Amino acid sequence: MRASCEHSLYEDTALVVLDKPAGLTSEEGVPAALRQRWGKPDAYVGVIHRLDTGVSGLMVYARTPGAAAALTKQVTESQQAYAILDGRAEAGPGAPAQPCFRKHTGP
Repeated sequence: MRASCEHSLYEDTALVVLDKPAGLTSEEGVPAALRQRWGKPDAYVGVIHRLDTGVSGLMVYARTPGAAAALTKQVTESQQAYAILDGRAEAGPGAPAQPCFRKHTGP
């Protein structure tokens, strides 16, 4: 069974929000699936953020370069990420002892 992006949670002329299935890449697979669904092989699909291939979750894609710039600015300025887990997350072997990212505080 091939993963697809058949249904959007929200879509307008500027952006699309969908539940990316596990097994589909954020940067190539989802944009290709959207172009195929729209029947527009050359349609602009701007990747605003990424999820690992094996992870499912909500994704936001821009449909215009202007929307991509505005959405990217919002994501960059907020620097916040949220996760909803089903169960308890346990640190496995090789897990980092410190957070992977630090907030930039200087110029």
